[in-house]
Amino acid sequence: MSSAIKELEVAVKNFKPMEKKTVLSELEFPRPEVLRVDGKTIPVTHDAIGDLCSMLTPTMPMGFYMKLAHKNPRAWGSLLDALKRQGRQKCVLVASKGTIITIVPSMSAITPHMRVLIQVRWILDNEEGIKLSPKGTHFDGVRLTCQLVRGLKIDTGKTREGVPDTFRLGWRLTNRYAPRGFQASSGAERLVCGNLSYLPMEAGGLVRDVDKVPDLVMHTKTSLADVIKRRVERMKKVNTSVREVLEAYKTLDAWNENRKPVFDTHRLRLDEIANAYRMTVEELVKTPMIWKATAETPFKYYDLYNFITEAGVKPTVSIQAATDMRIEGGHMMFAPPDLSARAAKADFDDRRPWLLSEN
Repeated sequence: MSSAIKELEVAVKNFKPMEKKTVLSELEFPRPEVLRVDGKTIPVTHDAIGDLCSMLTPTMPMGFYMKLAHKNPRAWGSLLDALKRQGRQKCVLVASKGTIITIVPSMSAITPHMRVLIQVRWILDNEEGIKLSPKGTHFDGVRLTCQLVRGLKIDTGKTREGVPDTFRLGWRLTNRYAPRGFQASSGAERLVCGNLSYLPMEAGGLVRDVDKVPDLVMHTKTSLADVIKRRVERMKKVNTSVREVLEAYKTLDAWNENRKPVFDTHRLRLDEIANAYRMTVEELVKTPMIWKATAETPFKYYDLYNFITEAGVKPTVSIQAATDMRIEGGHMMFAPPDLSARAAKADFDDRRPWLLSEN
């Protein structure tokens, strides 16, 4: 077992939250996000307030939690009134490091962190003989995260440059010490020229019951590999829509704004695309969404996918921007391309190849 997993286990064993049983009608909030308990005030996290609101549903009005988060006085008054009407309904206050981290009807509503680590150990034992690498393990006393990626590679063919386009499958387990806090999901990691482009983990399956992790693991190994191969093959055949190119431009341009430009959005050639449809770029942007989603461009969907994910590995890109690029690329992998049904088509000038990436 890796040292990262062992460190997680030690941290979880040392996590000893305090619990106090009470009733909802006796909860006192002398001011927003502060509870009075046994004559002492103690801060309450936003998440804990959200858990409390969930217990009071459906008596809370729409948008109630957001108003609480912004410390709206009327919303807090409504919360106190709602609590007084709960009678003797039981609840448990759970605190760690001097802060209430959740408010629950009973401790049975929480998935213990150790139960999650038991499933992590099950995956490691089940994958005996196949190297598993922890790609992200973290525990802050409330949230536990563990992501495992298999060493076994999936070959989906080669890029235009002849480089193998390979993926690795994995699983991500997260748990917040609160009701409905557990989630396990499967997904894939792409390896092209050092481009570790994470796909949305939920694309391959997602479970919220810790006891269903073994089912998720078996589903991932038997079906997700074939799904990825089919998606890559389809992406190489289908052209992008005007909407997809405009969305890519919008995503990249947002990170260029007020910063030193790091993304070459000119390569998307919006002027030429608009001109082919006898419009200006401004007119192109204002066209109805359904038209944009069915109007063709010369770029292949796979090419745009590479362009987006390549943007995430530029050395000048911030961590947040890189994450956004990889997530965007992941959505492209698992979302159906617009042009599976095609409508408007224009005559494009192909004297200069319509290529976005080296891959």
